[in-house]
Amino acid sequence: EIKMLESATHPDPCDVYSHLAKIYLVRKQIDEVVFMLSEAKRILEHNEPHESVEFGDVCFRLMEVYTLLERYDEAYEVGTRAYECVRAIFGSLSKRSVQIAKQLAFVYVKCGRFEQAAALIEAVIVDERRLYGTRSSALAASYKLLGTALVALNDASGALRAYRAAHSIVASAHGAEHAKAQQLSERIEKLKEYLHILATTEQSADGAALSDPDDDADRFETVAAASAAFLDEAVSSRHRSVDSD
Repeated sequence: EIKMLESATHPDPCDVYSHLAKIYLVRKQIDEVVFMLSEAKRILEHNEPHESVEFGDVCFRLMEVYTLLERYDEAYEVGTRAYECVRAIFGSLSKRSVQIAKQLAFVYVKCGRFEQAAALIEAVIVDERRLYGTRSSALAASYKLLGTALVALNDASGALRAYRAAHSIVASAHGAEHAKAQQLSERIEKLKEYLHILATTEQSADGAALSDPDDDADRFETVAAASAAFLDEAVSSRHRSVDSD
């Protein structure tokens, strides 16, 4: 197939590999997709400046495939290069830059880079508000992803604000009974319960003249169990559902 394309309508080897990657993706031959895009990336690195649109596009496509394969370290590497490349060409306030930044923030979460994820998605939210307005589905998805990152950072208050913002947009667009709105409502209620547990245990500890070791152990187990539940939520975030919700 490569020789056929090279001798026919795609004389540029990079275009050949990129075109074949699309074909193999349709066929769900993912390993072949990775190979073709990696070859296209190698050629562009050798022949083109790294700020080219083509290089950024190939790196972004590789990031998506690596994410699909749960090869997050590799997704992080090529995703970072894609974002730097596209941002250098178009600036941060462009739809393409925002799209790549959001996917990269998701990769940060999956790599356990929660502080980087939160910082990047907060910047995405600022840009999406300017690009799409304050009630877009894209913005709702970003607030949801921010909530996930903040949960992992044990910032329950910040996560609650993010999930509430996402819920407000989704409920306004689809109604409070919509599945996505219900999912967000459940997260909001869990966070409210968790914050209540924290407040109650802190008040109990502050009000005790002499702390009972058994009571302290019970309080610790209660808070630890609630915290672990939210960390599990962050780790179990689904690929692409985060930014398609």
